[in-house]
Amino acid sequence: MFVDFYPKEQKFIIQSLEFSRESIVKLLSISGIERDVDEDVWKLPYSKAALRRLAELFKGELRFTPQAKKELHALDQKGSYVLDYEKDSGRFLLFADSGLKRTLEPIGDCRYRKAKGCWSIPGNHWSIVQLYRLLGKKSIAPLQGAQERLDYFTQKLSILDPLIRKINTIKSVNRELLQLDGYTFRGKYEPYDHQLKMWWSAYNVLKSVDDVGFFLFCGVGTGKSLVAANVGAALHEKGLAEKILVVTPASLKFNFAEQIQIHTPYSSNVLVSYAPDRRKGREGRRWRWTESTRPITDYYQDYNVYLEEPDSLFHIVNFEAVAAEPEAFMDIYDFLIVDEVHYIKGRTSARTKALKRVASTIPRRLGMTGTPVAKDPLDVWSLYNVIDPDIFPNRYADFEERVAIKKMVGGAGGKFPIVIGWKPEGIEWVNRNIYKRAIRYKTEECLDLPEKIYQKVVISPPAEVEKFYKELKKDLVAEIGEMGQEGYRFVESPNSLAVISKLRQVASGFVGIPDEDNPSKTTYHSLDDFKFKAAVELLKDLEGHQVILWYWHSYVRDKLIAYIKQEFKEAPMVIDGEASAKEKAKRIHQFQQGAYRFAVWNVQVSEGNTATAADVAIYVENSFSYKDRNQSEGRIYREGQKNTTIFIDLVTKGTVDLRILKAIEDGEDLSEAVLLEEILKGM
Repeated sequence: MFVDFYPKEQKFIIQSLEFSRESIVKLLSISGIERDVDEDVWKLPYSKAALRRLAELFKGELRFTPQAKKELHALDQKGSYVLDYEKDSGRFLLFADSGLKRTLEPIGDCRYRKAKGCWSIPGNHWSIVQLYRLLGKKSIAPLQGAQERLDYFTQKLSILDPLIRKINTIKSVNRELLQLDGYTFRGKYEPYDHQLKMWWSAYNVLKSVDDVGFFLFCGVGTGKSLVAANVGAALHEKGLAEKILVVTPASLKFNFAEQIQIHTPYSSNVLVSYAPDRRKGREGRRWRWTESTRPITDYYQDYNVYLEEPDSLFHIVNFEAVAAEPEAFMDIYDFLIVDEVHYIKGRTSARTKALKRVASTIPRRLGMTGTPVAKDPLDVWSLYNVIDPDIFPNRYADFEERVAIKKMVGGAGGKFPIVIGWKPEGIEWVNRNIYKRAIRYKTEECLDLPEKIYQKVVISPPAEVEKFYKELKKDLVAEIGEMGQEGYRFVESPNSLAVISKLRQVASGFVGIPDEDNPSKTTYHSLDDFKFKAAVELLKDLEGHQVILWYWHSYVRDKLIAYIKQEFKEAPMVIDGEASAKEKAKRIHQFQQGAYRFAVWNVQVSEGNTATAADVAIYVENSFSYKDRNQSEGRIYREGQKNTTIFIDLVTKGTVDLRILKAIEDGEDLSEAVLLEEILKGM
């Protein structure tokens, strides 16, 4: 048999007059050999290891042409190991025997392919740096495909490293010097200086190279969503993002859509999707979606269409939809935005695994959260493995080994390791690396912000709650309309209050049913805890802040207390109408001294107290009275307050929540009668 070399294909060619069946089987076990029937030859990848295995198999029967000998000699001169790159799997192939197991173990996720006689190694920058460090750079001879990938890494880092250093050294923003690359903010409001820096940092990294991630680690009220929406718009105008996928918690989908509508010129190019409808139908699984061609606070018409049917720039979807069917989101989008990216902290969860699959098909990725380092540092790995996997090891076990202190526990049935603490050098390493492609702004660092920040978070209710609300409103309208010839104008006050109360309850995910035997007694029934879950997620993003949660109904108070205890393993301070003046003063004093992180406070009993230890207030429910709102804001925004104060309203889409908040924003009281009249007119 003769071995020749074809320069054009970068392959060795094996010529033979005949092969036995046994020889063919053995031949096929050699790395990547394929038969060219037309030319009656076998083609072998440019690999020294494979040639040597072939020579051993045929025991010196191979005869090399001068050109083949030259190429084999070149392989010997280049190094001890041949490196190739497999585009289909996105992994490096190191042609070497299985004896390198212990040497390659530190890289992680290395697998020996016996059939090809090579090691399969993760195809990221981290892995290749480790490979060169372990084997020595001069010992590795890259083939053309591998060299192209290595050149890409080199180019990527040569672009990004100086850019990141520049980002980290910018202390202030000169709007004229800040290069916006021809992009203009065309939103309703002029961006603040810190928002321009956030935008410039993310956009310049994401536009520079493919297959890159960036993080906005910025606190509540800093404008993460505004910035992310404009990054997407700028990438689109640059020709780098024809379709953008936004993944958010279900309760924040419409809030993000509102940011796009207010702050970008693409207000009518937004698609909001729900999770897959699991109910069996004529055409199987279908998707419900909403085309946001009207103000986001309006009621939306739902349509049953296939996911592929809509054609929008921004596609907003919740985590559950991606987890349910990741294949539906793969190989479609050019830019991925993950809001509240800490939702993917669990590396083994279906949510994290699904999003990892989707993210691997999207060349540019942006993650946003206010809390980059969780209580468990190991959670950081999941965030980066999805958004920017080059930063940390590709294998979780290697990351854990670097960060965690473990101890073996168990008995006769077997022992297993548990994490008992953290290595100081490991934590330092994590903190040093998480900002390689990220920008960090705490709320208190944004000196250009006003002293008061108002933020409205519009929550999309679950389908069951939305349906219940509509049916309840319809039934009540019909019932009241039948009360007299002149309709609702003659509704008695108690009935009016009952109508409004029911609708407000459902807007918060519950309903109260009076006892038939004892009308003064009400039993509350839960519909869905979506609003309380949204409140807890906001609290997770407010680490380092003392927060007051304002409520109206006692049911809401009890739910908030239960969720805070469950999630944070601590009890909040509670101020309600049941506490005496002395007890209330005692609790507030303890809150001011830092004994409590959270306060659950009735919005109707807010007068005359100072709670300036808090700098964030979340209105889970509002009062009808503008006075109540003004008084409650004054508990934290008053003399003695040293920080910027943030007021967040949790409102449920398509409900009376929005009308009550509008009255407050207009500085007006809203009576039950006026609200009822608007409901009956079709608000």
